[in-house]
Amino acid sequence: MGKLKDFFSRHYHSHSGFSITTVLESSPSFLCEICTASKTEVNWFLVIGCTHAYCKDCVVRYIRSKLDLNVINIRCPVPRCGGLLEPQGCRKILPKKVLNRWEKSLCESAIIENETEKFIYCPLKRCSALMIIDDGHNKMTKTKCLVCKKQICVQCNVPWHEGNTCEEFRKDYEEDRTLFNLAGVDILSIMEEDDS
Repeated sequence: MGKLKDFFSRHYHSHSGFSITTVLESSPSFLCEICTASKTEVNWFLVIGCTHAYCKDCVVRYIRSKLDLNVINIRCPVPRCGGLLEPQGCRKILPKKVLNRWEKSLCESAIIENETEKFIYCPLKRCSALMIIDDGHNKMTKTKCLVCKKQICVQCNVPWHEGNTCEEFRKDYEEDRTLFNLAGVDILSIMEEDDS
């Protein structure tokens, strides 16, 4: 009840002249600090580490918009507030697809920040799985994606270029890419189709 009183003290008593007791007794609602609509306590979502309150719909939209901007460490919308939104605390209100996207981004971020590991994404657009490459200090070239099972070149980060060295492939690729770009065609898409 202490957080609720703090919230109402800030938003009702100081702004509108209502006493905190009057507000709490007359209406079990609060003012969402994002949409500024009056919402019931059932729709109330508190951010960890602060006293700001938002409606659940606004929190979902806010998290989705941050993820669209590739922001994965999501803070309270109030500038300079120390509040933090975390997937575990938002699990009950987020659609499964949004939650999975957020958790996957956090995991990938942790892998990418680990400078001792080499990683690449599968170059096939229909896959794009994150792969950690353990080349044992050798210069690995060919590997198989564990998700789509296609052979890829680790050095060029493209589908495997059978019969060509990486140097030969890069030379041909640069020449072909210029021609394909002029024609408005994505050369990697053609390589994917040829690999199917």
